[in-house]
Amino acid sequence: MHNKKWFTLLEMLLVIIISGSLLTTIYSVMVTLPRVKHFNDARQALIEETNWVMNRFAELFQDYTIDYEEYFNRSKIWTQTASWHYSVFSAYGNENSVITDTTWHKKHRIKYCSSGQDLEGRYYSINNCKDWEIWITAQNDKRQSYGQYKMLFWDVGVNTDWKERLNPTFNRDWATPDPTNYFPEVGDSDDRDLGIGPVAIPENPQEIYLISHDGQRRVFLRINETENWRTIQILRLRGFDAGSDHTFNSEDPKTYDGEIDTWACDYGQGFNCGTASGTAIWDTYENYKLANSVDDGWVNLFDSNISVKSWKIHIAPNTNPDYAWQKKDVQINPYISISLTTELNYNKWKQKLWNMLTGYTYSLKWVYDTKWFYLK
Repeated sequence: MHNKKWFTLLEMLLVIIISGSLLTTIYSVMVTLPRVKHFNDARQALIEETNWVMNRFAELFQDYTIDYEEYFNRSKIWTQTASWHYSVFSAYGNENSVITDTTWHKKHRIKYCSSGQDLEGRYYSINNCKDWEIWITAQNDKRQSYGQYKMLFWDVGVNTDWKERLNPTFNRDWATPDPTNYFPEVGDSDDRDLGIGPVAIPENPQEIYLISHDGQRRVFLRINETENWRTIQILRLRGFDAGSDHTFNSEDPKTYDGEIDTWACDYGQGFNCGTASGTAIWDTYENYKLANSVDDGWVNLFDSNISVKSWKIHIAPNTNPDYAWQKKDVQINPYISISLTTELNYNKWKQKLWNMLTGYTYSLKWVYDTKWFYLK
C-alpha cells in the first residue's frame, strides 16, 4: 500500500481562515472602490458647482451694483427669517403701505421731505428724514416704494413757482388729485440735495440685492431650505415706467414720466411670477407680472446634489455714498463680502457614500468691489 498524505485538521483550519480573509478583503475592496469613486465624483461636483456659483456672482458684479433702495425697503418691513430667508414679502418697491387707506397699498407712491411749514402732513419733516434712525419706530412694518430712499436725502422746501406740477396719484375717479399725494412743491427752484439721510443696509443682511448700472434690471439672491436641502435661489426683475398702479394707465401722470415705478418678474430671462392669479402690467407685456408673495418667481441655482451649509454677507458702506455725499465715513468703495460653505446633500448621497459623507464641506470667501461700476 502506498502511503497517502492527508491534511491535518490544523492545516484545513488555516486554509479556511486564509481563504475567508481573502474573500473578505476582496469583497471589501469591491464594495469600497465604487464608494471611493462616488465620493471623488461627488467631491469634484461639489467643488466645481460651488466655484461656478461664486464665479457667476463675480460676473453679476460687472453689470450690477448694490441696490440700496431694496435694502432700505427691507429694513423697514421685517428682517425675521424662515427657511433661511426673509419671511415677509416686501413687494420689491411696487407698493407703499405708509398710506393709511389700504386700497392704495398696491400703488407706487413717494413721500417727500420738506423744511417748509404748514404742509398739511403731506410731507415728512426734514428733521425726521435726517434722523430717520431716531424716528424709525413710526415707520416699522411699512413697505416703501422704489425711489423713496433717494428722496429722503432731499429737501423739497415750499412751492416757489406756484405751478400745478403733476406729481400726484389721482383719486379713484381719475378726475381730481389725491390730496394726500399732491406735491406742487416738488421740482421747483428751492429743492436741495442735502447729502444727508438714513442708513439702508440692515444688520446682518440675509439676502443680496443688486441693480444694473442703468437702473433697468434687478437681481436678488437668497438661500431657501426645503426637505433638509438648502440651495441658493435667484430672482430677476425688470423695471417699467408703467404708472403708480402698474398698468400703463394713460390718465395717470406717473405713466411715462421718465421714472421707473414698476418692477415685474423678468419673463424674458425665464422668471415667471404670479401664475394665473398674477397681475400683468399690460397687454403688451402680459407675461411680465408682479410678484405676489415672498416665494413667487425664485429659481434654484444649485441642483439637489449640493446643499448650502452656511453663508455670511457683509455689505459696506451701510448708506449709499452717492446720496450721503456729506458723510465722510461712508465715502468708501461699496463692496459685498460673501462667505459660502457648501456640502453634499445627505439625502441624495447616503446610499452611495454611507459614512464617507460625514463632515466634508467646501468653503469660499470672495469680496466684490463695486465702486468702479457704481460710479460708471
